[in-house]
Amino acid sequence: MKNKFFISFATLLVLASIGVHWYLYDSNRNLATEIEMREQSIQQEMQLLEESNELQKSTLEEMTKYIEEREASYELLSAELTEEFERLDAEIEKLNKKEKSFEEEKADFYAQQSINYNSQPIVHTPEVDQEALESFKKNEETLKRIDEIDKEIYNLEMTRDTLRRGSDAWQKNMNRHIALNQEKIDLINTLQ
Repeated sequence: MKNKFFISFATLLVLASIGVHWYLYDSNRNLATEIEMREQSIQQEMQLLEESNELQKSTLEEMTKYIEEREASYELLSAELTEEFERLDAEIEKLNKKEKSFEEEKADFYAQQSINYNSQPIVHTPEVDQEALESFKKNEETLKRIDEIDKEIYNLEMTRDTLRRGSDAWQKNMNRHIALNQEKIDLINTLQ
């Protein structure tokens, strides 16, 4: 009886031990599986992060290259515009001297006409008078337009200071400035 109880107790103890070991084994197996899945998830996240970093690095390099190209383009454009302005300034200065000379010649002409008028009678013909009148009107209109151009150029220069260098509005302002200077040169060349 005593042996039977001992055998039953030992059997129960062995079964309990097996159950505990099986539970621990199963728990460890589940934990190992969870750890493995977690490691895979972390590896996937790291891979995605690396790919994202590579993409960001590539994008940053492309943006840097684009910015450098734009800056080089702006510098080249600025140099070209500076050269164009210097050329136009020299041309305008030369033409301003011509305009000043024209004004002086006109004043001398009127002074001489006055002297001639006072010293001797002047013979007028309708053709000569009409030609002189048309020439005077044309020069007067040209000088008026030159004055308008000067005012517009001044306004463009004042506006340009408020624009971002290299922007479309800035470029449009510069192109208009150059066009007006060229028109002014052409008009001065037409003065008679």
